[in-house]
Amino acid sequence: MNKHACFLLLSIAASLACAGSDAACLDTDKDCITAAHRNHVVIQLGYWKPALNKPLLQRIGPAPAELVDYLKLDNILNGYPERPIAATPSADFRRDMEDAISEMPDNVKRAINSRLAGIYLVHNLGGSGFTEAIANTSGKPVAAYVVLDLDVLAQRNANAWATWKESSPFRASGDTHLIATIESPDNDNRKNAIQYILLHEFGHVLSVGQHFHPPWAQDPAELNVAEYPFFGLSWRFDKTQKRFVTDFEDGFPLRKQVIYYFGARLDADRMADVYTQLETTNFPTLYGATNPYDDFAESVANYVHTVLMHKPFEIRIENQGEVVKRYGSCWGGKRCEEKRKLLEQAIEGY
Repeated sequence: MNKHACFLLLSIAASLACAGSDAACLDTDKDCITAAHRNHVVIQLGYWKPALNKPLLQRIGPAPAELVDYLKLDNILNGYPERPIAATPSADFRRDMEDAISEMPDNVKRAINSRLAGIYLVHNLGGSGFTEAIANTSGKPVAAYVVLDLDVLAQRNANAWATWKESSPFRASGDTHLIATIESPDNDNRKNAIQYILLHEFGHVLSVGQHFHPPWAQDPAELNVAEYPFFGLSWRFDKTQKRFVTDFEDGFPLRKQVIYYFGARLDADRMADVYTQLETTNFPTLYGATNPYDDFAESVANYVHTVLMHKPFEIRIENQGEVVKRYGSCWGGKRCEEKRKLLEQAIEGY
């Protein structure tokens, strides 16, 4: 999950010390927090150069104090009540993370090696994962780091995690259930849950400094779609509505009600309708239909998982024990053909 979804900001009385930005902001002072967040040391390349010089598997560990500070600022700005703290992984958890990366295709590891400043662990993040860009002295994004919530990742094996995630846009029901399968029974373990999550976050890392979609900080009103071919396959900026919209709004009206993790807006009896509408688009997963940034990250994750690693992907919807809808990988079909071509160019050339 990328920590960009918002929900109601809760009021917190304490003040926040901004160690990474040489500032002290009251948590209600949005101007101060915004400035501290924008100028923070952990989004500057110089801070991460020692990490970038390490071998890939040595860039894993507890979040440093400056990064924890930045995450607190980010949570306040995005309306998350959680306040992260650094987490130290156990030996077996770290081994799962290292194995999850080691077993990825070599071209994926080469693609992110020069851009990934590390994978850092916290408690109480407010989501499964978070990726942030790092800029050079000219302000150009050139790298990124990934933050993972140790508690979320430690709780579930692969299929249980995927089922929890994909069920989150829907209100619970006693009759209708969603079951997600991303691993065979023999490989349904925590390591492979971590792997799929990391593939998504590595998709964000791969996008940094590239032209798959607009930079996260770019003003959408100044967007030139022609510069971003992957984005242009599905998205545009509606100046009247002042937001990104897809090219599939008429055939996928339920998309606007799809909210992951927090504040489910759809009843469970709409699950089959949602996935039927999704099949009219070129989004490989429902999460990818929520915004342009997660569209690319989800496409990378699902493509690598199913095409390059030959692993399963199925969403099964059951009502009173009867299967009413199956949704699977789109990469062998016409609807995702153009996205597949761009992903092949982006990944398989390394």
